[in-house]
Formats: sequence, C-alpha cells, structure tokens
Amino acid sequence: GDNGQVVRSTDWGENWEYLSTLFSYKFSLYYCFTMGDSTVIATRGGGGGGVPSYNVIQSDDRGETWYLSGEYPGTVESIFYNNDSNGFYCGTDFWYTHGNSLWETDNGGSNWDKIELGSPGFNPQKVEFKDEQIGYVGGPSDEPYGFLLFKTEDGGATWNPLDHELFNAFDSFEDWALFNDSSFILVGEFFQNNDYSRYLISEDHGISWRMDTLYFAPNDFKEVHFINQDTGLLLGYHKICRTVDGGQNWYQVAFNYTYGIDDNMAFTFVNESAGYLSIRTTYQSPISGIFKTIDAGETWLEVECPATSKFNSFGFFDENEGVVVGDKGMIFKTTSGAMVNMPEWNTDEAKA
Repeated sequence: GDNGQVVRSTDWGENWEYLSTLFSYKFSLYYCFTMGDSTVIATRGGGGGGVPSYNVIQSDDRGETWYLSGEYPGTVESIFYNNDSNGFYCGTDFWYTHGNSLWETDNGGSNWDKIELGSPGFNPQKVEFKDEQIGYVGGPSDEPYGFLLFKTEDGGATWNPLDHELFNAFDSFEDWALFNDSSFILVGEFFQNNDYSRYLISEDHGISWRMDTLYFAPNDFKEVHFINQDTGLLLGYHKICRTVDGGQNWYQVAFNYTYGIDDNMAFTFVNESAGYLSIRTTYQSPISGIFKTIDAGETWLEVECPATSKFNSFGFFDENEGVVVGDKGMIFKTTSGAMVNMPEWNTDEAKA
C-alpha cells in the first residue's frame, strides 16, 4: 500500500501480516518475474536529493522477506535473466544523459556493464532471449525515427541490427512476443488512422516482416502474449483478441469491463490455461481491476482487488503461489491463486 507497506496473507485474505517497508511512497514497482525460488522486482526508481536510487529488490523465499538487490545504474524498463548469473536490462542512467541503454551482468546483478550498440538515437525498451545464445533488444529511435531491433546469436557478445522499412510505420512501440520457434509479433501505435488494428509479424526469426490488419477491432494493440505455439492474445483499448492457430486468424473475445482497457496493464500466464490480467483505467478516476482466466483467455472474470493503487506486474511460482507489485511500493502475495472472494465461474456470465 502507501509508503511502501508490504503485507501478507496465508488464509485467503482473512488475516494479513505486516512484513516491512522497503520504499517510500515515491517508488513504484513496475516489473516482476520469478526465477527458480527467487523473485526479482524492478522499479522505475524514485526518491531525489541527487542520490541514485536502488531499482531492484529481491526475495529468495517466495516473498516472505525482501532485500535491495544491488544498485542499478538507472531506471529499469525491461529485464531478462538467462540464468542466475547472466542477465540484461534496458534502462536509463540515473542522470538521464543518454536516454535508454542496454546493460549486462555476469554476477547476478552486483555489477552492470553498458553495451554500445552504435545507434545514438536508439532507446532500447525491451530485451528478451529465446535461449542463452539468441536474444533481441528493441525500442524507439530518434535517428532514424521509428523502431530499431537488434539480434544476438552469441549470448550478447555481439548485436546486429535487423532493418525493415515497416519499422518506420511505428509511431510508438509497445510490446513483442516470440513464439513457434521462428515467429515474432510486434505491436504498438502505427501511423495511419485508427479505424482498425495492425501488427507486424515475422515468420523467419525477424528477417522479413509483413503488416497484418484486423478490420473488426479499432485502434492498435498495447501487449501481445503467446501461451504456446498456437494460442496467443492481443490486448488493446476496449478489446482482447485471441488466436488458436499461431496468429493466422484472430477473433475478439467478450470482455465485460465497464471502462475498457487503458494503456496500463499487466498480463501473465502460470500455465496453458490459467492467467491474470491487471488493468487501470483513468476514465473519470483511476480504477484498478484484476481478471483471471482458466480457459486460456477465452473468458475472463474479475478477482477482488486488495488495494486501490495500480497493479503493474505479476510473478507466479505455480498456479496458486505468486506476488503482484504496483504503485507506491505495493507488494501483495497470494497462496490461493488470487481466488479471494472469486465469483462462481459462470461461462454465460463471462461471455455476456
């Protein structure tokens, strides 16, 4: 909650235990992922007074206790670990002198080295590895204007640009998904009108690209996620679209939420059936909502939200045990799959 309070429940929310305060209210936690039995949480920083802020906290006991995990050179946009030692992140330096940069660690985050990609106008926004050797880093660029994508095939030792004329169609990049061994989908806001939705897709490891259009869904997408090689979801304003054939065809699923989907959302799956979606709309006043699916995104029902602050990211160890992080240093843990006061599952209601 406010002022970085961390509380925990082990009885489906009947009772809560106060754990600690790790951050002041100025800190918000934006990214969370699980790695074995530890959870790393990255923030966009905060604080002031000319003192660099810690941007990552870590738990090694499934959210029971937390500690500051090294001093990162700046704010963290995206972070990805290949193993316990080697990881990469995109973010700014503390003084914001060079925009975003790509950084690498070989000692679990104790020290970070900046990687020079040779594109001064590039602001890397997301980094992800397909395996320990093949990875991608991408984001907006000022010179040239549009989107840039780099690929490594040697574990990050060297990075080579993947250029395509369609990258210039991006007004703002939002997300990507790797799936099907060789396929790649990019989503974001594109130049042109918003009477329909578009995304870029590659089926040869990012070498060639085409733009696909969904004429039944206005406005572009903010997030994309594939549960397996066939089933994927596209998330955007007022809509969730789903595919069951590896992106060849998409259809819009019913989503019963009063104010639609705004820019701020977190999305994760704990297996091929169960997943979570966190939404915050700014219509009239900020509202947070958590939704759960147990049928791979075909239907969604709302889960009771334990706070009014915005949830930003989930990290789950299994179907039941995980943590959710959000604004103002908020951390909640569930041991029941977030099934606090979960309404009885009704397929007809979910599709209404």
